[in-house]
Formats: sequence, C-alpha cells, structure tokens
Amino acid sequence: MTAEALHILEILLQHPEGITRDKVNQQLIDDGAEPVTRKQFAKAAEAIRNETHTTIKATRIGGLEFSYRVPDPRNSLSRTASVLAANIEENKFLEECRFLGNRIQPVVILRGREFLRPIGKAMRKNCLMRCRYQKFSDVEPYDCILAPYVLKAYEGRWYLFALKWNSMDEVGEHPMGIRGLGLQAFALDRMLSAEQTAVPFELYDGFSASKYFKPYFGVFCDMEPKPVKIIIRAGENDAHYIRTLPLHYTQKETEPGVFTLEMCVTKDFEIYMRRFENTTWEVEGEV
Repeated sequence: MTAEALHILEILLQHPEGITRDKVNQQLIDDGAEPVTRKQFAKAAEAIRNETHTTIKATRIGGLEFSYRVPDPRNSLSRTASVLAANIEENKFLEECRFLGNRIQPVVILRGREFLRPIGKAMRKNCLMRCRYQKFSDVEPYDCILAPYVLKAYEGRWYLFALKWNSMDEVGEHPMGIRGLGLQAFALDRMLSAEQTAVPFELYDGFSASKYFKPYFGVFCDMEPKPVKIIIRAGENDAHYIRTLPLHYTQKETEPGVFTLEMCVTKDFEIYMRRFENTTWEVEGEV
C-alpha cells in the first residue's frame, strides 16, 4: 500500500462517524502532505480494499458531496486495517517517547536483521537474489536464487516468502520456481548471505500478500491443504485470550467458549493451540 493510501486510511480510522474528502484533504495539508483529487482518492480506496479487505463506505450528504468511513475493524471480518492503524499509532508513540530509553521495550527482532535492507532493495526493484541458506535440518548450507515476494515477522523471526531456483539457469526453464507454483518461506536467521542481482522478475499478476496469507495462520503456508471448518471449545480462562485476540479473521463465537474458524490447519496453528491447557479443537469438514 502506498504511503498516501496509508495516510488516508489513518485519517478515516480517526473519524469512525465519517469524513468528507474536503476534510480529508484539509487534514492531509495539516500533516504536511499533498491533497488528493477524486481520482487519487478512489485509487487509494481501491488499494485499501485490496490490501486490507476493508471497503470504504460512502454516504451521500448532498449534491456530489459524500461522507466516507471505514467500518469498525473490531466488527469487520478483516483485522488488517486495525493492525495498520495500531502500527501507525505505535510508531508515533515510540518516536514521542524516545527519551524514556529502555523503560519502553518494543518487540525487536535482532536475528537476521542484517538482510532486511538488501532484501527490501531487491523487492523494490523486483530483482532476483543470490542467497546461501542452511535449514536447521541440513548439515550443509546450499546456494539458491530467490525472487523475493513478501517479508513477514512472526514469533520472533523474520521470514522471506520467495520463489526458489537452484541456479540461474533454472530461472528461464521454470519461471514460476522449481515448485511450479507457490512461495517458500526462508527464515532470515538461517541465511548466510543474500545479495541482489541485476536480473529482474515479474510478480504474479495481481499478487496480494493479504490474499496470499488469508487462509492461513502463521508462516507455514502450504498451498495444497484446503480451508476447513475448525471448532474450538475453550476453557473459561482460555476463552478470554481467544476472544480478545482472534486467531483468524473468520473467527466467530457461536456460544460462550465455542469458536469456529474457516482456514487451513497449519503446523503453526497446531503449535499455537498447545498453549491452551483447557481447550480442545477439531476439524468439522471442508468449507
């Protein structure tokens, strides 16, 4: 999402009752940004919808004037908009309170952070990377070519989701990676080297990271399993945690302590559920 669209989303979230485009522009100007035309506003709204699965509601208030608002993220299916808003507010807070030093301790992922900038640069230019990588299960590291698609932080690690080839010669033979389709996850703390090449690659047509992760929980995103209906029966104390920190955007509480989700069962989900001693879950069937 562009900085402009993110800025507009922030303004909309600050006005749950609705706000006109003229007032959005006034706030943009007050914040030191450029105002947007109708076409630019519509483009930003489309970007917000594509990346957060949140549709901006428009209500005519007279003539050609509309009031725009984002549905309350707490009541919508998607939590992405509220997460973005929280990140914006958190960054502002940390900037304002830098003088407090280590009295404020945000989550900082140290392992693998030296590869963030080179990967980000390759992502901006859509260029392939030469990487040396070693899995925990491998005795020796291996060299590979990666097309960097998405960076995601999860459980204290940064992960790169990328198409993979064993050599540059394979890039032309298998344009969608050696797996044919599907991105593979690479933990940055297992990388030994990563450098950008001058060879460009093309993203999947219409690729969206939000849509890619939509059926999953965590970072073990296998493209084979289909979403299923999951029933969680939580103990009284466990239910509070599951209720206030939903595991997935499809989560619903059908009765006290009973939750349903529609997503793929992944290794990360199974590991996460072990945290709840008095909670059980089962798969009811395919969605």
